[in-house]
Amino acid sequence: SQVTVNLGKPIFTPEKIPVLHDGERFVNQKLVVNGESYTISSILLGVPHTIVFREEFNEDEVIRIGAIIENNEIFPEKTNVNFAKVVNQTQIRVKTWERGAGYTLACGTGSSSVYVLATLLNYVDETKEITIETDGGNLRLSFNDSKDILLKGPAVLVFEGII
Repeated sequence: SQVTVNLGKPIFTPEKIPVLHDGERFVNQKLVVNGESYTISSILLGVPHTIVFREEFNEDEVIRIGAIIENNEIFPEKTNVNFAKVVNQTQIRVKTWERGAGYTLACGTGSSSVYVLATLLNYVDETKEITIETDGGNLRLSFNDSKDILLKGPAVLVFEGII
């Protein structure tokens, strides 16, 4: 079965994310990691999320670079790191490095953060529902009339146990 969750609105204020930055938003900022320059953007959607749009990336890069960005000094409370490739106007591929947990198959707030930044940067059409592909499955994102983020996806039992 499918579930729709209203995640509300993201927070762009650097002090609230938190990220050490003097501007009003932390969008399309350069960060050098191991001699390579990455363009990153950060928002708060429940927890801090940093988005890295790339033409190509793989799981090894997500693990290697994600850990370094997570722990960078500009993020005093650390950050989740979402690598994203815009496939087309309605499809984005995402891999997530979750702060304190490592490589993660999927992250709803991370995918939603990617969606927010992709619409802000005009990579995708905000008037259309967008599919976010993760290793854990596909999610569908859109805005409602109030500009709240709507996350749609399957409700699936993945584990059962007895304590």
